[in-house]
Amino acid sequence: MNDTIQVFNNHAMGVVTQEQIDALCPAAKEAVQTLEQGTGEGSDFLGWLHLPSGIDEATLASIESCARQLRTDCDYVVAIGIGGSYLGAKAVIEALNDAFAAYKPAAGAKVLFAGNNIGEDYIHDLMDLLDGKRFGIV
Repeated sequence: MNDTIQVFNNHAMGVVTQEQIDALCPAAKEAVQTLEQGTGEGSDFLGWLHLPSGIDEATLASIESCARQLRTDCDYVVAIGIGGSYLGAKAVIEALNDAFAAYKPAAGAKVLFAGNNIGEDYIHDLMDLLDGKRFGIV
């Protein structure tokens, strides 16, 4: 991993002491080492540590082709997942758009989420919205 993360804790100093922070440093270093070496529980889910360098050109081309098709052929794209499976997509979409993008006319498909809310009312309302529309599922 690159040593590019910097922590500025000056605003935390009214809540925690430097001694408390120093006491956590060994555990933090051990956690980073566990990630880098891939030796911890769940280490088979660490592909994100090596992005984007871990994506070959063919995979990237396939993703871009699928994205183009979804943008042109769909009114809506439904991202299905819970927890990180949908939060990652939601975070990227929100980071790359302005705060009110959902309320403005959009070129291409609007992204909706399913699975993050398993309430029957939510699913029913989602199905009503999609009825008669062109949509894709990812």
